[in-house]
Amino acid sequence: ILDMIKRMADGLNVQKHRNMIGNVVKQTTRSLELENGSLQN
Repeated sequence: ILDMIKRMADGLNVQKHRNMIGNVVKQTTRSLELENGSLQN
């Protein structure tokens, strides 16, 4: 039972990590797009 709980916890941590990475990527692309837009304007 403990192994299952550990696995579930690991899975949740991985999901959180992926979400964090996804947010960082979104923010970076947004800032890059803004920079490109300001350069073009």
